[in-house]
Amino acid sequence: MDLRIKTSLVTPLVQTEGSDSSTGIPTVRIMKREMIHEGKIAKYPIYTGNGFRGLLHRELAFYFLTGAEDLSQTNYHLNAAGGGSNFQAQTLEIVRKIRGLNPIVSLFGASLAVSGRLINTEFTPTQFFWSDSEKHPDQKYSRLIKRAPYAKVDDLIGSGTEYASLVSDDLREIYNETVIDTQEERANERKNKSETKTKKETIQSWNEFEYIIAGAELMAYTSSKKELTQLEKGALLKGLSLAVRRQLGGFESKGYGVAEFTIESIDENGIARNVITSRKNEANIFKPIVETFYNTEEREAVEAFETFVKNRTKENYNIDEILVAKK
Repeated sequence: MDLRIKTSLVTPLVQTEGSDSSTGIPTVRIMKREMIHEGKIAKYPIYTGNGFRGLLHRELAFYFLTGAEDLSQTNYHLNAAGGGSNFQAQTLEIVRKIRGLNPIVSLFGASLAVSGRLINTEFTPTQFFWSDSEKHPDQKYSRLIKRAPYAKVDDLIGSGTEYASLVSDDLREIYNETVIDTQEERANERKNKSETKTKKETIQSWNEFEYIIAGAELMAYTSSKKELTQLEKGALLKGLSLAVRRQLGGFESKGYGVAEFTIESIDENGIARNVITSRKNEANIFKPIVETFYNTEEREAVEAFETFVKNRTKENYNIDEILVAKK
């Protein structure tokens, strides 16, 4: 099953890679890649395939495991994240048994025991909007990447302690004026030996973070190493229909990572057909409008997987009882 995933950002997207202070301001960096463009090294933003794969895996596992009884922590992680490294490579007989019992583990893999069948590319921009770098004449940067300030704040303008709060320029100006007033009040209190003491207005540090701007369009592909079974196809499609309802990346509580999706099936002639779409809900952007356009084979696969989940037993998810652990 070959699928193309297109996404258009409704709100900015942040997927952090690390931080540095090369500009003099501590900055949280987002994931980027490099390419050669017009003889220059050009940097552009991405959203990793592993990031989306992890989201897809978690949403599908949550759907599969809801209401599961006697589910150990080990089996939860084997189903939802692929598990740790407690299991060695298994015999072909055991691998086949697990694939037959659990299509999710078959799709995503489990530690060294079972290899996953899904292949995911990174989400890369469909348009880059290059800009020359003044600091590095031999480089170009995508204008899809912007920066915003945030602060670690203590008692900012009497609002209590806040951490990693986004601060606008207007708020920063008000804050600076408040600091001056507070300093004058404290100086007068010291001069008059007053018993009262005005509380300090303090900021721990001004920082910045990078983000991909709203409106940016990204694209990725997903496929499989081998032909998927009906249950595996159904699991993949069901998982995608759940994942497109979620936010991508970090800063979710600040509303980042809302996106629209178009997932297309690509046939052997390269012709695309819509399979799943999600569109912005004007009433609530966090609850997108999702539609499916399954053909007969896809609909039957999804229905077969949904029936499988309804009838699942402990044997289907307690797979550590089958796997051979490291000695």
